[in-house]
Formats: sequence, C-alpha cells, structure tokens
Amino acid sequence: MQGERWWLVELPDRDGYTPDTPVRWARIGRDGTVEAVSSAEGEPWEPGDSIESRVIVIAPGHRAVLYPVPFPRSPRSRRIRALPFELEERISEPLESVAIEPGPDTNSGMVAAVASVEILEQWRQWCRDVGLARARLVPEMLPLQGFREDTLLDHENGGILFSPDGVPRRMPAELRDWARGRAGQVEPIEACAGWDGSLMAWVTGCASPEDWRNMMRNARTMNLLADDGPETASWRRWRVPAGLAAAAAVVATVGLHLENAHLENRLAAEEQRLEAAFSQALPDTRMVNPIVQVERALASDGDSAGEARGRTPEIAQWLGPMAEELARDELTVRSVEMERGRYDIALQADSVGPIEEAREALEGRIRGHVRLADTHRETRGVDARMRITEDEQ
Repeated sequence: MQGERWWLVELPDRDGYTPDTPVRWARIGRDGTVEAVSSAEGEPWEPGDSIESRVIVIAPGHRAVLYPVPFPRSPRSRRIRALPFELEERISEPLESVAIEPGPDTNSGMVAAVASVEILEQWRQWCRDVGLARARLVPEMLPLQGFREDTLLDHENGGILFSPDGVPRRMPAELRDWARGRAGQVEPIEACAGWDGSLMAWVTGCASPEDWRNMMRNARTMNLLADDGPETASWRRWRVPAGLAAAAAVVATVGLHLENAHLENRLAAEEQRLEAAFSQALPDTRMVNPIVQVERALASDGDSAGEARGRTPEIAQWLGPMAEELARDELTVRSVEMERGRYDIALQADSVGPIEEAREALEGRIRGHVRLADTHRETRGVDARMRITEDEQ
C-alpha cells in the first residue's frame, strides 16, 4: 500500500453509465498527499492498464449501503453464510434482487454492504468498459469506517453521521437538524473549508496522509467487483472447489447437521416469543398448554374476563393511533412487526418530512417512545424503519 500512487475515482449518482460518463478523480502520492485532481464537474476516465490494480472506484453511498451485523463469536465463513438471514428483515427489497457483500470484522460482528443487483451490474460494466476490471469497487462510506464515533461531519446539504456502531451514514439535508439536535449524543464538527459533503472532497481538501492510509486499509476489506473468493464472495456465488468433490457425502452430512442446528435455534426463538406473549397476557399463570389455557381464560366468567382486560399490554392499545397516524396519503407502510414489547414498521415516502410528521404525531398520542431506527434514500424516495417501544431503546 505504501510506496505506490493510487487513484480514487468517484462514480456519479445516476441511472446508466457509458465510457463517456464524467467522473471525478484524484491521484494520491506515495506519501499520502494529493498530487492531482479532476475538474469539479468530472471528466471521462482515460483507460490506463498500468494503474488498473491501484484504482479505488467509489460507488454512491445511498445505493451501496453499509449495515452493521452483530454476530456471536464464530468462524467468518459461517457468518458470511448467515448474512442473508440476518439482513432479510432490515432491507425493503427481496433478497433475490440485491447483492450482499461481506466486509470487515468488528468487535460485535461484521459489516456488510447491500446493493441492487441491477445497479451493481451497471457499475461493473462501466469498470469493464473503461479498463478498470481489476480495480477495487467499494461503497462510498467504507473508507470512513471507524473514523470517529458519535460525531457529525456537518454540511448544509446534510453530512456524515458516525454512530456508536462505527458505521458511517450519509445524512440527507432533511435529517441534519435532527442529528444536530441530539444534544449530548452527537458532536457536530466542521470537516474543513470548502467541503461539499462528498468523500472525494474530503480526500482532496480535508484528509491528512494518516487519514488516507486508514481509508486505504478500510477500502481493501471489500470489493464489489469480485466474483468469487472466500473473503469477498456474495452468498449466492460461493462454490465447492473441485478438489472436495470426493468428500461430497461428508459435506452433505455436515450441511444437514448445520441445517438442523439452524432449525433448532429458530424453534427455541419462537418458543421464547410464545412464552413472552403468554406471560404478558396471563402474568400469574405458569405456561403448560398455552392454547388451552388462553381459551379457558377467554371463556371464564365476567370477573375473570374483566381482569384479563385489565392486563392488556400497553403496546396493544397503540394499534388504533398507529393505524390512524400511518394512514397518510404520503406514506406507504411496507411491513409491521411486533416482537418483545416493540413494533418495527417499515415505511416509504417521497421525502423524510411525512415520516417525521407521523413520528411526532404518534409520539404525542401514546405512552411510548417512537424513533427512526434506520433511514436512507433510494431512487424511489426515502425508506425508513420506525421503532415504537415502551421504554427508550
């Protein structure tokens, strides 16, 4: 990494790319200083085979989104195989339409990138067309992984928020005031004079040589151009090496045991959810046969029924206000899930405004806490996950 010049190429946020698509680029010297930059408007990339392996191509951050994925301590190969199951409920698109790429390990698990298969193929085709098939394609926020915690690189167009989980997130302008208002939690800081909110401008105008070296280390932990390999393979593309063909029977047996273990874990989780729901409904009763016990409670005399009604969980009373406040023309409710005393609601809107209005209105009507757990901009608008809990979580 040291002792070589590197090129940073920033793909524009658009639909469709050709060899003539203007891109912004910067050449970084051996000592980590910026040697040359493109024009502010960008310019078509000129192929250069001699530098192909030393080019980092930056994909638009809101189209290649980073997710922190907590995992118990386990082999990396096992965590990579489990990524689709861990991310399925956190992304709005069907798994079949996205690519999931594993990234660096963290203290609590690992980081993964999610991108549309369609747009990913456009990026890959552009790299092939301009002679960068052996370059490294990474999400915009990956080089800044672990840069700071609980800070906001502030900009009038939004900025970059560094959460406690260490994963940087681009903040749209609509959420800037919200991020600045988290007093005592987030420290707004100015990046540098002239920063326009982009990673390219950060590298060319704000970053120190040490910052660049850290960014390079992060960028080398993922490559969206890779088709296979144990470190960067998508969960769809890993294959058994031909040398293990003779051990197919052993592999099948091991796979069967792993599948059984997965099903047993799912069953244990469902049993825990059932026990939690039962204890909320009938807190003074030991669960033996839950179906029969609940039927008996419902069929009991008026006094018993009145007691049961008196024990209705608080979150069950939120359904009415939720239905009214979320039934807005500007909102689309994609899914509603209830688990362990909370609601997780996936929402979609043209902008973050209607989502925030619904959150404020709902928080004013229930005795609970309503927050936006995850918000990011897509081509069709803004996707958000609203979380409603009895206590602050």
